[in-house]
Amino acid sequence: MNKGIPPLQAALRGAKEITFTVLSMSLSLVAVFIPILLMGGMVGRLFREFAVTLSVAIIVSLFVSLTTTPMMCARLLKPEQSTSHGWWYRVSERFFEGHARRLRDESGLGAAASAQHARRDAGDHGTQHLPLRHRSQRASFPSRTPVASAATSRPRRIFRFRP
Repeated sequence: MNKGIPPLQAALRGAKEITFTVLSMSLSLVAVFIPILLMGGMVGRLFREFAVTLSVAIIVSLFVSLTTTPMMCARLLKPEQSTSHGWWYRVSERFFEGHARRLRDESGLGAAASAQHARRDAGDHGTQHLPLRHRSQRASFPSRTPVASAATSRPRRIFRFRP
């Protein structure tokens, strides 16, 4: 329907796409209960109704999933006019975009990572820049890195917390 196909044709096309999968799953589930149905003795008599009931329920479910559900979708679902997301969607999108950008920068795939490498190689170790480390050298907990100051002879302890 999002591609402009009328609802009835979209429902028929969707049902056609899933027919083989649903049919094969349903038949394999029914095949599992055939040995239980053919069991002899007291145990066979106890579980015979169970096997028949579940097999009939699976066949009814197959019928409903291939006929009733697509037709209900054709009648009840309407094509989307415009996408209007709520505030939670926007917040989560920004979070995941930032997270992906940070991973890309740490792996050395982004422009920010190459700039950070250039600053590190030039000797600029300001407090806002973290040195990039190989993945095997990273700790999974926050680490503290002392930074030496050029003005003093002993290192000045400024700690940068690394996530």
